[in-house]
Amino acid sequence: CQSCQIGEGRFRCLTCSGDQTFCHSCVVKAHQFLPFHKVQEWIGKCFQDKSLEELGFVWHMGHGGQPCPFSDDPQTWEDMPLDTEASF
Repeated sequence: CQSCQIGEGRFRCLTCSGDQTFCHSCVVKAHQFLPFHKVQEWIGKCFQDKSLEELGFVWHMGHGGQPCPFSDDPQTWEDMPLDTEASF
């Protein structure tokens, strides 16, 4: 991983500039505020499309990207599927 220098760099982002590869945790962390970027995973022979949702990404809207501090169960409000094909 070119970010933490510890994990295996199996992920890349086609939307970000550069040729960086990230480990699982770093690619999710790097995209905390970039939920619509196109991520791919190296599967041994080629890169395959992978959604941030598949990697465990949860988009917390508001509160600086953190879960709502006033909710006992943040999943109640925030466990909604992320539609990366949405048109605005």
